[in-house]
Amino acid sequence: MIPHRVEKAERLYKEGLLEKIIVTGGRGYLNKDRVTPEAVKMQNYLVEKGIPKKDILLEDKARSTFENIKYSLELIKEKCNLEKMKLALITSDFHLRRCTGMTLLATNNKTDIFGCGAKDGITDIDNWDNSLSTQFTIYKEAVGFCYYMKHGNMCDLEIDDLKRKRIRSK
Repeated sequence: MIPHRVEKAERLYKEGLLEKIIVTGGRGYLNKDRVTPEAVKMQNYLVEKGIPKKDILLEDKARSTFENIKYSLELIKEKCNLEKMKLALITSDFHLRRCTGMTLLATNNKTDIFGCGAKDGITDIDNWDNSLSTQFTIYKEAVGFCYYMKHGNMCDLEIDDLKRKRIRSK
C-alpha cells in the first residue's frame, strides 16, 4: 500500500491541496529490507518526483499505527500550530477509520482531520470481498479497531454517538 499512499500524497501536493507532507514509518516488520526506514524511502520517492525536501517532514521511529500518529503529532507540534491545521490522513481505505479515530483522540478533537483512502485495486473498499487475503486483512483491521477502542487509544464518533444515545435511553 505504501506506493499508493505516497502517490496520492504527491498528487494532492501538486494539486495545491497539501502544503506539507509527513512521511512516517521506521523499520517495522512490514519493511522488507529492515535497514532503511519506510519514511526515508517515501521521502526519497517524493523528492525524485519533484516535491521540495523542505515540504516533507520525516518521522522514522514509528513501528505501529499508534506510534505513527503519536510521533507525527509530536513532529507537527514542534513545527506548527496543530490547532490551526487541517490534517489529511492518507492511508488505505480499510485503515482509515482506525487512523482517524486515533488521531481524533490524540488531538482532543481540536484539529480538522480529513481521511483520504488510497486505492490499490485490492484492499480498497470496492474490492474487499474479492479475495481471501483481502478479507483476512479486513478481519485483522477490525480486530485492531476493537483492541484500540477497548484500551482507550482511539475514539470513533459513530460509536461515541451510539454510547451517548444508549446512556440517554436508559
